[in-house]
Amino acid sequence: MKNVITETYYLALRSLKETLRIPMSIIFPILIPLMQLLIFSQVFKNVSNLPGFTAGSYLDYQAPSIILMTVMFSAGNSAFAMILDLDTGFFDKLLLAPISRISILLGRISAEAIRIFAQTIFMAIIITVFIGVDNKSGVPGIVLMGILNSLFGVAYGGIFYFVALKTKNAQAAQAMFPITFPLLFFSTALMPKALLPDWVKTIVSANPVSYIIEAYRSLFTKGFESGPIIDAVTFSIIMGIVTLSLTWHAFKKLVK
Repeated sequence: MKNVITETYYLALRSLKETLRIPMSIIFPILIPLMQLLIFSQVFKNVSNLPGFTAGSYLDYQAPSIILMTVMFSAGNSAFAMILDLDTGFFDKLLLAPISRISILLGRISAEAIRIFAQTIFMAIIITVFIGVDNKSGVPGIVLMGILNSLFGVAYGGIFYFVALKTKNAQAAQAMFPITFPLLFFSTALMPKALLPDWVKTIVSANPVSYIIEAYRSLFTKGFESGPIIDAVTFSIIMGIVTLSLTWHAFKKLVK
């Protein structure tokens, strides 16, 4: 077990160094959601006047969803990097090395979680300090959002890992990116559930993205409430069990 932890540490460190060598892979997932926040908060400014709207302004309402978008727009980066390792032959060298197979996968996933945590903290600081969105939960709430975002990001990224490992093709994994948009649109990211059509409400209720966003929204507007946080953790774990089980199955076939 100690060897697995040590091996995972060094492989995660290598993955993080790779990410730092490509700054745009960190900047774009932050920049695009920020642009959407600034644009949408003006375009849909008058939506906050609708009866049943649950926030004082559309800016305050949308800010929590932007935290999650940061993850969803960068999900799978480590999966694409793993395919690059396959193409360059580095993956074969890892298989020849006297290390545990699971360390190879855990190293990538751990690096992904750390990157997401850092991006979330940075995004939350920009939203609260520079844009002026109120945050009732303070610094502890931002840290908790980072943890929740990492948990969801690893679970969501499992989709891209599975496709990448199954097909051994980075383009196939990248082709999964459009699923981000229906998951966001059929959630409470852009509109309160009460204002959505009945048929959309059914989808929203089954969409894990809604529960993650509502947890962040609760932290921003009310502080620490156990209900939304527990829901977010529960749905992230359920998604993670499914996606990472598929990932592990594909990975085992790859390393045989």
